[in-house]
Amino acid sequence: MGKDASRKMAETIGEKIGEATTKEISVLWNKLVTNTETKNIVNSLARNPNDKKRQKIAIEDLAAYLQNNLDLASELKSLLGEQETFQKMIVDKRGRIEDATQTMEGSGQQIISSKNKGIIKGVHQIKRR
Repeated sequence: MGKDASRKMAETIGEKIGEATTKEISVLWNKLVTNTETKNIVNSLARNPNDKKRQKIAIEDLAAYLQNNLDLASELKSLLGEQETFQKMIVDKRGRIEDATQTMEGSGQQIISSKNKGIIKGVHQIKRR
C-alpha cells in the first residue's frame, strides 16, 4: 500500500466513524485498539477528539503504520466496505505487451509484468484520484 493510499485510508476511517452506526464504530474501534501500535494512536486521538493538530498527527501516524501493515489495512478496508482496485497484465515465457493502457480511479495496484524474453512497449498506467 502506497503512502497516499495509506493516508487516504486513515482519513476515510475518520470520516466513516462520523457516519457509522454504533455497531460499526464498535467493530472498527475494537480492531484498532486490539493492535498495540494503532491502540496508542487512536487513544491519543480519543483523549481530545476536537484537537485538529492531534487529528492530523493521528492520521499521519495511522497512514504510516498501515503502509507497512497490509494485513490490517486490508481488514480495515473490508470493515469500511471499500474494495481495492487491482489491474494486472502478465505475460509469461516468450510473450510481449505492446500499446496497452491501464486506467484506474482511486487507490489500488496496477501491475504489468513480462518474464523471460518478454518485451514491453508503449504501455501507460494512469491513476485518477
